[in-house]
Amino acid sequence: MSSDRTYTLTVTGEQLGMISRACEVAARISIGQVDTIAFHLLASLPVDQYCEIQDVLETVQPMITGRPNLSCAPNDRMRDQHELAWSIYHAARHRLYLDLCADEGRAPDRMTVMSDPPRPCGRHNPPAIAQAADGSAE
Repeated sequence: MSSDRTYTLTVTGEQLGMISRACEVAARISIGQVDTIAFHLLASLPVDQYCEIQDVLETVQPMITGRPNLSCAPNDRMRDQHELAWSIYHAARHRLYLDLCADEGRAPDRMTVMSDPPRPCGRHNPPAIAQAADGSAE
């Protein structure tokens, strides 16, 4: 796929939230952060089940990164995937945060990472995400 093309995708806030979560999971998987993924996906399980699954997932990290307990991409392809997904995740998370603040009638709080504008991650610039005239994200 050509990287010089640009596209417009119109989604609802719920869909943008799903894109954000999916990109976060993809970014974390590509650097072996299965413990964080497990927390997000499995935190509602009973403690014994959660711990059992968490233990199994932690054994996967060295298979992904080649190192135990170290978050890093094992090769350039995975690093690029991580950076692209992370860039999209941050842009979507920031837009959702700004929309939440607007809905609640308050200014964004500079004390949260969600208020920071998205920045390039590696060679990937974050996508521009603006609210469409009808209120959906664009």
